[in-house]
Amino acid sequence: MPGLRRTPYLKVFFLRCDDGDVYKSTSRKQVREWVRNHASTTQSSGLEDHDAFEWLIVHVVFPDTPAANQQRTSGSAGANGGAAPEKSRWTRGATTTILEKLRADFNSSSKSAPDRVSQVRLRKSELPEGLARAGGPATSPAPEETQDPIDAWNDLIAKFKILILTSFDSRVRQYEEDIRDRNSQRALPGWNFCTFFILKEGLANGFESVGLVDDALIGYDELSIGLDSVIRDQQSNEGSESPTKGGTFLDYTDDLIRQLYGGPEAAQGANERPISADRKNYRERILSNNISIFDFKSYIFARQMTLLLRLGRPLASEKTEDLLSLAELCERTLSYVTLAARIMREDIQNG
Repeated sequence: MPGLRRTPYLKVFFLRCDDGDVYKSTSRKQVREWVRNHASTTQSSGLEDHDAFEWLIVHVVFPDTPAANQQRTSGSAGANGGAAPEKSRWTRGATTTILEKLRADFNSSSKSAPDRVSQVRLRKSELPEGLARAGGPATSPAPEETQDPIDAWNDLIAKFKILILTSFDSRVRQYEEDIRDRNSQRALPGWNFCTFFILKEGLANGFESVGLVDDALIGYDELSIGLDSVIRDQQSNEGSESPTKGGTFLDYTDDLIRQLYGGPEAAQGANERPISADRKNYRERILSNNISIFDFKSYIFARQMTLLLRLGRPLASEKTEDLLSLAELCERTLSYVTLAARIMREDIQNG
């Protein structure tokens, strides 16, 4: 099904480099080769942003190594990669830490570019047995404030969030461009609302997957309005020879007729939830353009109901539900029941 692709949103290189000499002789080359092979097409243009991704280098510092004895910064860069007062060019190289070397080698000089280098320091108590550097000389770790390790992990988590959302934003903008292009073809012969629906619903599902429930609900509301427009066009063209724009729908809903006559399937579905997006394979029916208006309306309302219930749930930091979302759900339900009753009556007559 169409939707935001599930290719990686963030690629991460975890680097263990214990001292500056190793970085100079080996690690820099390894990281540079990885960036060239895996992260050289970070931001593409045009139609290539369907798989947009970001990348990050994480320097993992082990205890009892020369790297653990280094300060996080030597003064040539701030703790978060920002610039500090300039030092003499004759002494800068001798005091540069591995973290600063990574930032100098792999961060962009542009002020708007993200910081793609982070560092975390492990403690002996956090290491599985045998993972620490075998036979490594014990060194005195650099003096750190108690808050420093927490800040380092928070910095890493913040970078993860920022870079993943940057990739998500690029993909969403590309997907929205695809939807605008498809919508601009609405007046052309062969344009089909069902195909357009599946395309735009993919974006709504993407919003829902990252917790942007309000945006997902807006997407379904817009699709509901679009369906009403296509239905009106279909009804106005009944009996005419001109083609119906947006495609056509089934004249009636099969299972309603079977339930009317009390077939075996009627008893089987008696215990099912009457309103559920999983009650039938709605999306397959929509994609194959083999769905009735009643089923289409039921599916959209079921998805809206799910999103409103999610908005109404209490958060971890709250004790009560969002009553406004639940009240809106009740109001929409009244409208849906009235509309569904009329459509069901027409379905039974047509069937």
